[in-house]
Amino acid sequence: YFRKFESQTKKPAAPSTDSGKKRYVRRSRVSLVHFDPKKDYLTIEAEITADSKEIIRPSWDRVRLKQGSKVTAPVKLWSERKDVQKDSLVRSRFSFAKPNVTRNLIGAFLVIPIANDTRTISLSLKGDRL
Repeated sequence: YFRKFESQTKKPAAPSTDSGKKRYVRRSRVSLVHFDPKKDYLTIEAEITADSKEIIRPSWDRVRLKQGSKVTAPVKLWSERKDVQKDSLVRSRFSFAKPNVTRNLIGAFLVIPIANDTRTISLSLKGDRL
């Protein structure tokens, strides 16, 4: 059994415009808020994504929890990376010991300053979460 190759024409593959890389939109959100009443700890997990235009450099050491005029610094802080590179996502976790905030967290914000910039990222702790 033989096949004639002349009768079959191969169509050239069209070049793909999608490079396979996931594109992100610049945004930030709170993914988890957990209050442990036994130990009096508040744990917050946040995600920050950068678009393809610029790198975001948060000042992790100046992160604060704010409710009204009360401001609290985190006891423990963790992030995947120091900077949020172009088209990437960085997860971070903040632990606050004995936070002086109401239990329903209405009016509480996580404030993340951006290095060498006057802008800050303010995340409301009451809102859409996973």
